[in-house]
Parts: sequence; structure tokens; C-alpha cells
Amino acid sequence: MATRIVDDLARPHGTKKICAAVLLALGAVTTAHASTFCLPGNGSSGSYDTFLTGADILVNPYSGIGNATGNIASNANGTPNGTGDANAGAYSSAGWVNQLSPGQVSPGWTTLAAEGSTSVISLPQTISGSGQNNTCQNGGANASNTLATEGYVQSAIASIPQATGASNAVQYDTDSSGNKLNSVTLQGGASGTVTVTNVSPGNLSASSTDAVNGSQLYSTNQNVSAAQTTANNAVTSTNGLASALGGGASVSSNGAVTAPTYSVQGGTYYDVGSALGALNGAVTNNTSNINNLLNGTAGLVQTNGQTITVGASDPSTDVNIAGANGARVLSGVANGVAPTDAANIGQLDAATANTLNQANAYTDQATKYFKANSTGAGSVASGTDTVAIGPSAVASGSSAIAMGNGAQAQGTESISIGTGNVVTGNNSGAIGDPNTVSGSGSYAVGNNNTIANNNTFVVGNNVTTTQDNSVVVGNGSADHAAVAVSGMTLNGTTYGFAGVASTANGVVSVGASGAERQVINVAAGQLSASSTDAVNGSQLYATNKAVNALGGVVGNLGTSTASALGGGATYNSGTGTISAPSYTIQGSTYNNVGAALSGLDGSVTNLVQGHSGLVQTNGQTITVGANDTSTLIDVSGVNGDRTITGVAPGTAPNDAATVGQVGQGVQAANAYTNQQIGIVSRQLNALGAAAMAATSLIPNARAEGVFQVSAAAGTYGGQTALALGANWWPSDRLLVNAHVTRSTGSGGSVGASVGATFGF
Repeated sequence: MATRIVDDLARPHGTKKICAAVLLALGAVTTAHASTFCLPGNGSSGSYDTFLTGADILVNPYSGIGNATGNIASNANGTPNGTGDANAGAYSSAGWVNQLSPGQVSPGWTTLAAEGSTSVISLPQTISGSGQNNTCQNGGANASNTLATEGYVQSAIASIPQATGASNAVQYDTDSSGNKLNSVTLQGGASGTVTVTNVSPGNLSASSTDAVNGSQLYSTNQNVSAAQTTANNAVTSTNGLASALGGGASVSSNGAVTAPTYSVQGGTYYDVGSALGALNGAVTNNTSNINNLLNGTAGLVQTNGQTITVGASDPSTDVNIAGANGARVLSGVANGVAPTDAANIGQLDAATANTLNQANAYTDQATKYFKANSTGAGSVASGTDTVAIGPSAVASGSSAIAMGNGAQAQGTESISIGTGNVVTGNNSGAIGDPNTVSGSGSYAVGNNNTIANNNTFVVGNNVTTTQDNSVVVGNGSADHAAVAVSGMTLNGTTYGFAGVASTANGVVSVGASGAERQVINVAAGQLSASSTDAVNGSQLYATNKAVNALGGVVGNLGTSTASALGGGATYNSGTGTISAPSYTIQGSTYNNVGAALSGLDGSVTNLVQGHSGLVQTNGQTITVGANDTSTLIDVSGVNGDRTITGVAPGTAPNDAATVGQVGQGVQAANAYTNQQIGIVSRQLNALGAAAMAATSLIPNARAEGVFQVSAAAGTYGGQTALALGANWWPSDRLLVNAHVTRSTGSGGSVGASVGATFGF
């Protein structure tokens, strides 16, 4: 609060807002006396400063209270300056006080006025005192008002906590030149973002630029959530209806429910009413049969009033009363008498007690290390060749073993070791507690695992399997159906993969979605077209390193190839392309080697055949270029070349040459031309050989792995070339390739190409 007040005190001229707000805040005066000390801001008659408000206090031109109080000390002790400040007469009879010095009011200043009022308070010409508070006598009302000394004000200001870091807390951002931008960055002094609180709700409209507060967004989110819940309920309701109808009924993408199909007593029906009608007829026919079953005169279970028979006319030799939840208890069994009669628990307990008594009678030193201590129910080994050890342990499956409190081994040749393990699958086992294994040929090692699949193994805790023939390792791991990936297509060519996965073969999992695990210490796998080995990081690193090295070679080859082409050709490393050259031959421009050679060949042919001039004849005189400004003469006719005889060997530059002279020149020209044509021909043949070799690099099938290197050789026109290529599959859909060719011989050159193919 004090910093704004101090700003006004620090200025020797202008507004002096020494008012009730600062005095009240500092405790120098009471509320009743506060307005007495509000002074005019500019010394003009009849003008008062307004009472300081919270907005005034928030403006903070100083970095803290310490800086502000220094200005009080240097500026609050002076005497009035400026016209009228030192002359009480200039302020009329009210005697406005523009500035207070410590301990006194200058002579001639007789009154103080309350803020916003023309009434005055008479003052003595001198206000003195050394205490914290001094008394100012109001002559009109004869009442005392308490004034604060500068020392007390300074002491009170010093007691206010220093407001460090609050300077310019909210201001516009500026650019590097100090110009204000249309943005505000909030920074509270600590690291991190700033929370803006007490934001009023903004106007919500299509054109609104108001800030919205959390309650508005929360309300919107609540409405969206409610709408989503309504939509989900509608979908759930429709799906529930289709599920309740059964019979294959389903909900299509447009929300329509397809008709169900019911099979009742051999007939097919497509609505509930028809199906129920057919079922009603069938029930009527079955009523009498059911009554016969209830009376015991029909069915597998019958009675004659004395004896109940089960399957008397059925050839089956076994009776199984187990249900979906396992074995059932058969109660009310009388003591068996005949060897084929069923025995009850009482007889079994008696036999067991007798056996135990006999065993106890023969206890010796070998049994003292085998002890059992429990008050629970005894174990039951009811299956053939079974072992049950522990309270309430049950081994009911044939050749089953149950060990532990409540352990159950119900499957054939099953093993249940631990507390509360339940093994109902055949040839299955559980070690730990409590595990549930209902699949056959499956094992669980750990705690709280559930295996309902066949030939599945779990080593860990809290695992529930969904796949047969699978292995799940680790706490909280999960499995899912295998995804078969038989191959991929690159550049229009389909490549097959070895070791295609199938759901029937199962999966191996070492983690779960969101809780994946690294498989470490993996040996390097075999790299071949038929390999199904796992590869480790070093193998992939080597492949990446080779690809990077090949990229550098390709760049060098591109640059050297462009240089060999000449004609201004350049290599673009970004696109891997070489710009077309530009050759000028006989005044014509060609942008490729083939066209340039064709133009050169045509020029040479015209020169050799002698079609470079114009010859005319009238039967007597032969003219050469009579109507042409050319200075060359061709004397050949329809019968061939003509001999110009009597021509002496030329000596001057424009003399005709003799046959001897021309022969020598032509011989030299032919030798040079043949030499150049031979060089160009060899270069073309070398390029052809390089092209032939490069075409052999196109893969017919993808090799195993993500990196493939190939080599090829080619020949054309007597020239040979070698080619080296590399294919890299960063993914199953993307192929990146690079090819390098080198032709041999005197016309040999280097070529390169790179490319990428993406499959959809």
C-alpha cells in the first residue's frame, strides 16, 4: 500500500497524497480523525485530493517498501516550494497545508481542512512534540486530533512486510525494442506456470472473445458427459435388446435390429411370437412325457415303489452326477453291504480311522520329521491312485495329487500344491496360492492366476489367460490372439515371410499393454530367408550403420557422376537426382548424352557425304552457290565428284588445295573424329552395361530381415559393369533402396540412384 503513497511524497511539486488511507494503514490515527489529514493535491483553492482507494494502492512504481521509504526521508522533510507554498496568504483563510515538515507546521498555516469539505480545523502555528503522536487542537470545536510524527510513520512503514517481486506483476509484453505487444505473460517469480483466479464468467457467443472460467468449462464438460452417457445408454439399450432376443439378432450400423432366427423342434422361426407358438405346442406334447418322468415310469430314473433304478435298460457302465460347477455331493447313502454297494463317509471315516490307528501303531524313527497340525477338516483322496495332504485337501481325479490347505486336484493326473489351488483340468497343475486351472495340459506357478486354456503355462502372479498353447511370464502379464503376417508387398512385388504366426499355435508374453518389458540378453539370431530367430539390438545397429555408410557412398557417386556428365549437370543430395546437362553441337543444344551423340553423328555424316554446299549447272557451266553469299564451293554432280585439274598446291589461306593437301587434312580429321566417336561409343556402351547391371538389382522377393544387399554384373557393346544395391525396410510398408554402378574399361564411369517405395 505504501509504495503509491511514497511515490506522491517523493515528488517535491504537484500532488501530495498524504491522506487518511496511509495514516489508517500505519495506525497513526483513528478512523474518526483520518479525513482531517487529507491535503489538497496542487495547492489551489477549493481543490481536494480524493481518498486513496485499492486501485491507487495497487500501482507500484517501486520495487519494494525499502526504496519507497527512502523517498519519504529525502522529500517529506522539506519546506514548501513553488509559488504560494511558503506564503500562507496564497491559500486563503483556509490555510491549505501543502507539505508537513517533521514536528511542525510553518508559521502562518492556521487550519487544516477535512477531505471534500470547506470547513476547517484551527491549528496552532507550531505543532511540536517528541512522542509517537502529537495533538492538534481544533479551535472551532475545541477537540484534539492526534498527529503522527515522521519517525513514527517511518517506523510503521518499516513494520510493513517487504513486498518484493510484486513490481509490474501484470503488464504487456514487449519486443526487443521495448515496444508493447498485444500479449501479457504472467510470472509470479517462481518457476512454472501461473494460475489466474477470481475470473468472472465470460460471455458465451459465436463472436465472444471473453475469457471463460473453470465453472463454465466444468458445466460444459458435465453437459458433454451427460450427452455421451445418454448416447452410450441408447447404444447399450439397443445392443441389450438384440442380445435379449438372441437367435443371431444384431444391431446394424444405422441402428436397425436384424430379425432373429429360432430353431424349435426342427422348425425355423424369425420372430418371438412364432417361436413361442411352436414351443407351446412342443411343451403340450411333452407334458405327458414329463408327468411320466415325474412318476418314475419313464426315462433313465424309474421306480416300482420299492427300488429306484438308474438307466436299467441303458448299456452305459458309468454314472456321472457332476455339474457345471464340478462334482456334486450324493447324500442319504446307506451303509454299503455288497462288494458293489456304494460306501458312505461314515464307513470311509471308520476305515480311515482304523488305518490311522494301524499306522500310529507302527510309527518309528523315520516318521518323526513328518508332522501335521490343523483343526480343519481332513483331506480326501477319493480318486484312483490319488494323494491328498493337508486340511480339506481333495484329490478326486484319477492319479491326482493335492497338497495344502484346501488344495483341490479334480482333473486326471492333476497336481495342486499350495493353499486354495483348484485344478480341474486333466494333466494340469498349480503351485502357489490360490490359482485356478481348468484347462488341460496347463500349469500355473505363482499366485492368483487363472488358466482356462489348454496347454498354457503361466509363471508369475495375477495373470488371466485367453489363448491356448501359450506361455505368459511376469507379474500382471497378459496375452492376446496371435496376428498372422505372411508377407508384404513392395514396389508391386509380394514377399513371403518364414514362420507365420497362427492363433492355434498361441503366443509368448512377458508383459501387458502399458506394462511392457524388455527382453534382454538375447543372443544374435540367424539372418536368412528361412530364419525365425529373434534378432538383438546389435544386429539392427549394424544394419543401420551399413545403411548410413551406403548413403554417404551414394552421395559421393552422385556428385562424381554429375561431374563426369559435364554440360553443367549437378547432383542434388536432398532428392538424389542429377540435373540434365546441356551440350551445344553445330549450333544446336542437347540436354542428354543420347541426343548429343545423335546430333554429332548427323553432323559427321553430312561432312563425310559432302552435302554441305549448293551446286547448279546449265549444261555448259557449273556454278557453285551462285545465288548464295557462301564462300565455299562444291563441284560434285549427279555422276559423283568432279576433278578439278591443274590446281597447284595452295599456299595462301584462301587458295584451293590439291588432292595431296586435302588427303593429308582429311586423314588427320578422320583420325581425330574416329577417336572421339570411339570414346563416346565406349562411354555409351559403358552406360548400357551399367543399366543392364542395375536392372538385375531389382529384387524378385524380399529376403529375411529389414536390410538386403545385392550385387549384379552386366555387359553391353563389349563393355562390362558392376552394380551394388541395398534395400532397407524401415517398416512393412516402406522400402528405401540405393544402387551404385561402375563400368570398366577406358570409357568407364560411375552411376548411382536412390529411391523409396511406400505400400498402401
